[in-house]
Amino acid sequence: MTGSFLFAMFLLGLWRMIFEGLAVIKLLPNVLTVFRLMGTPVLFFMLWQQNHYAFAFFLVLVVSDFFDGKIARKYDAISLWGERWDPVADKLLVLPLLIYFWHCGHAGLIPAS
Repeated sequence: MTGSFLFAMFLLGLWRMIFEGLAVIKLLPNVLTVFRLMGTPVLFFMLWQQNHYAFAFFLVLVVSDFFDGKIARKYDAISLWGERWDPVADKLLVLPLLIYFWHCGHAGLIPAS
């Protein structure tokens, strides 16, 4: 299966869910989680290239985590997928910073556990 076919099937499934009664607001927490999962490698690349906007992008990802949880609780949009992948996205979001600090010699900033 090609990527474009899988993407088309995803869009078809999304279209069906919206028009079969599942509101868009209930999908938003999962979309924000996917945004964080996909943004983590981008953040790593930005840190590696010493991009000046890396910290701002990190803040956008952190704020998306805040709104993800807030929307999920407020609109009762808690899903099994979100329960499993949201903590993974949170932990992966911190990983590029830890690697960057270690690489730059700021390992003293990382507390030993």
